[in-house]
Amino acid sequence: MKRRRAAGKPTSRARNSPEKVKNTGVSPKKTQKRQTPPSLQRRSQHSRTYAYWPAEDRIRWVEWAELRLVQKLEPPTSYGFDRRDTAIWLAKERDKLSWPKIARQFYGSEEQRFILRARRSYARVDRNHPGTLAGGCRPRAPKALLAAKSSADSRPVRPEPNQPPVGAG
Repeated sequence: MKRRRAAGKPTSRARNSPEKVKNTGVSPKKTQKRQTPPSLQRRSQHSRTYAYWPAEDRIRWVEWAELRLVQKLEPPTSYGFDRRDTAIWLAKERDKLSWPKIARQFYGSEEQRFILRARRSYARVDRNHPGTLAGGCRPRAPKALLAAKSSADSRPVRPEPNQPPVGAG
């Protein structure tokens, strides 16, 4: 037989849940959630915000690399990825397929282990791609900054081994 609660007594769920605070005139600044500055925000693992080449150029470079691999103009180890990796990368970037669809297309199943294999293939191409930060692309410094560095770099900062220090004579 089910027990009934006494009239006016809150349920156990209501007793254990935090009470909602009524608006008591507290300033909205104290109740608002603090915003994380953009420099500290964690980027998504698969976001392409760190790519310095435009999307069309990155896609064109991978298509070119795939063509060279197909025609056997370069050995498969020269890029660090194979033809299947490029096909998976293009399916994700150019064709905008989801990971389960890519896993089904290339591995025949949507199981998690095949999705993980597809993501690893994608990461291999991304890691060796010259147009991404992971592939070695660095943002260009302004010309004024480069000119200032070149004048400051004209004298050695640290003496070469077996050389007397600067100013010692």
